[in-house]
Amino acid sequence: MNIESDIPLPAARHSGTHYPFAQMKPGHSFAIPNTSDTTRINLYNHARRFTIKHAPEWQFTVRIVDDGAHVRCWRIK
Repeated sequence: MNIESDIPLPAARHSGTHYPFAQMKPGHSFAIPNTSDTTRINLYNHARRFTIKHAPEWQFTVRIVDDGAHVRCWRIK
């Protein structure tokens, strides 16, 4: 294995989230298709990371809706 120096770091693939957390006001929500057993957990984790990094005073909640067809995220605070 060779150790190298002066290799530039590639740009980040994306700097934000593809969910509209920053544009949401209390009472706003959005839904995504429930495509796997972990969709709800993944969306919750994205919302949680957003609050930790950008808006600690905000709160989100995530629920499965439409008889399991979608996962909806609400900004509650």
